Amino acid sequence: MKKKAIWIILLVISSVLIIGFNIYNVNKSIPISLAQVHEGELSEKVYAGGRLEPIHTYSHYPETTGIVGKVLVKEGERVTKGQPLVSLAVKELERQLEMENNSLRMIEAELREKEKQHFESYKQLSVQGGDASKLEKPSAEVYELRVRNQQLSIEALKRKIEAGVIRSEGDGTITEITAKEGQSLQPIQPAVTVTDLSKLRVRSSLNELDAGKVKSGMKVLITGDAFPGSYQGKVVYLSPVAKVTPPAKEAVVEMLVELDSVSEELRPGYNTSLEIRLPADKHVLAPVNAVRYEGEKAFVYKEADGRAVKVPVTVGKEDGEFIEIVSGLAPEETVVAKPPEAIREGKKVKVTKP
Repeated sequence: MKKKAIWIILLVISSVLIIGFNIYNVNKSIPISLAQVHEGELSEKVYAGGRLEPIHTYSHYPETTGIVGKVLVKEGERVTKGQPLVSLAVKELERQLEMENNSLRMIEAELREKEKQHFESYKQLSVQGGDASKLEKPSAEVYELRVRNQQLSIEALKRKIEAGVIRSEGDGTITEITAKEGQSLQPIQPAVTVTDLSKLRVRSSLNELDAGKVKSGMKVLITGDAFPGSYQGKVVYLSPVAKVTPPAKEAVVEMLVELDSVSEELRPGYNTSLEIRLPADKHVLAPVNAVRYEGEKAFVYKEADGRAVKVPVTVGKEDGEFIEIVSGLAPEETVVAKPPEAIREGKKVKVTKP
């Protein structure tokens, strides 16, 4: 009997404690901090990958078939526009040029001799009292044509000899030499490649969604695993068409980004990451951590007279820190920042400093 009484007493005490604890919790204020809703720009970014490449690359081909006489440069060497790179063997052409020049002098000498003979004949007939006016003059027109044809042959040979020296089309660095001394070089074979490493760009592509957001002239942040620094650039080209390149199934738009400046740590062929910050309009913004969700419905908590008030909101885009409030809140209002798990509609709350 005594044992049963003890159990009854313990049960009563437990019930009283539980009721008291629940009453305490009901009346206990949940500490909260507030954040202000404000109007501002929501930063949206587009990300893409790409590869560095030179803007200007000059591949030099011989104008005519010839034997390489001498390679005048080395890989890695800097050259300037017009600088000789490779010379072809032109001794045979030079011998032909000498022969053509001799032929021209012979034609000119022949014409002078004919004119001299005509003059002597004219003088002799005049002295003898003959009719010198009937004496036929040498045809100057025929000789002029012969001289002109010879001059054209000489000019053609000079051009061939000049073409025997391959000169750089621009300033840059020698990045490839395929010509070798004694090698027969064809006009379809590049002899030397010169690359301008002072101006680089990134060749990239955008998916269909991002391509509609990016415009030519937008600023771009360029980074990469192969170099520690970051570089600024701008979009200089967006393809007017989208292409599907196997094995990818998604259509992409080609994009070119030109770097504002370069340094020696950058090399064509490096992989890069691109970040494009898109311009934004003003929006009503709240901290991302102030918004809660029940299914697809979003809401926030406000504080009114020491109690939590649940406010439904419609949200839009976010940038990781702030979220767009399409409806439900106005600038300058305050909301509960990062609502505690225990908070509910009507719960007592107490504002504390963040």
